[in-house]
Amino acid sequence: MNEKQTRSHREYLSRPKIEERVGHMLQYIFPDRGNDPNPPDIKKIVTVLQSKYKVRFQFSENLGCSAGGKKILGMFTVDPLTICVCNSIDEWTPVFCRILAHELGHLVLHRKMIGEGKYISQKKPIVDTALQLRYRETAELSDLGWVEWQANEFSMCLTDL
Repeated sequence: MNEKQTRSHREYLSRPKIEERVGHMLQYIFPDRGNDPNPPDIKKIVTVLQSKYKVRFQFSENLGCSAGGKKILGMFTVDPLTICVCNSIDEWTPVFCRILAHELGHLVLHRKMIGEGKYISQKKPIVDTALQLRYRETAELSDLGWVEWQANEFSMCLTDL
């Protein structure tokens, strides 16, 4: 069996590693934050990512349905870097912030996995329905299951610091 068949493209990230990545992101975005134990203001994260890093955010559109017919609640694309939350979710409510934090997890953890010859096609956005956003104690065995578990862990670390 060749190496390509035996190795996965995903990076295994444990809960502590994901928490560490959240901390690194916060230090990068807010260098003066220090060791503040309180959850960050997600609105400020969005503002910095928009202005400094040219990440696009879209909260005013219906994102449609997945191939399986489930309502898409959040979406991440890499070209251009865009995070969307469905307009049916009231902005800045806890549910909205959790979905947004999940999509931020895809941006921080998975953007380098997307593109030609990589695990996730650049032609398709990462779409998240209630199924992907549901917290699971463990990941499914598939690569996509791991990606979604990691984004959910990132969301929990970011919103529950």
